[in-house]
Amino acid sequence: MSEPAIEFADGWHSGYYQHGQQLPPDVVAIVKGWHLIEQKDYDTVLTYCEDSIAAYPKQSAGFLTIRGVALMQLGLLESAMETFDQAIQLNQNDSLAWYNRACLRVKQGQLEEAIADLKHALELHPELVDTAMNDEDFDPIRDQIQFLNEQKSQI
Repeated sequence: MSEPAIEFADGWHSGYYQHGQQLPPDVVAIVKGWHLIEQKDYDTVLTYCEDSIAAYPKQSAGFLTIRGVALMQLGLLESAMETFDQAIQLNQNDSLAWYNRACLRVKQGQLEEAIADLKHALELHPELVDTAMNDEDFDPIRDQIQFLNEQKSQI
């Protein structure tokens, strides 16, 4: 697989990449995909994910989630939804697939479905509540996120 040259800036992914020798290649490839998302290089993301799925089929759900985010950012909302659905079908425990599908559902005005997806993402990965609280995609459901956060605090 030919991998794009990637310069890692300081950020959440830098530490993972710097320790790449200790991480399995498929995990490093996932981190690289998220880095490309951060760089807003969405066209490259689509090709990268296609190549990565072929190289690391066991991580297909993760690469599909990354691909779905790129499609969403490119405004290809139907394709993004299909891609998130595929990711979730492959891995019901992929909290980022549920989270990003919730973002997409908000964009599509499917607020009840968005809340259900976000709730599922938070059940899988409770720490995502902090990200959701600051994610402008969730502005229309901010009150519900606050409620979910308060429920988490009481547990």
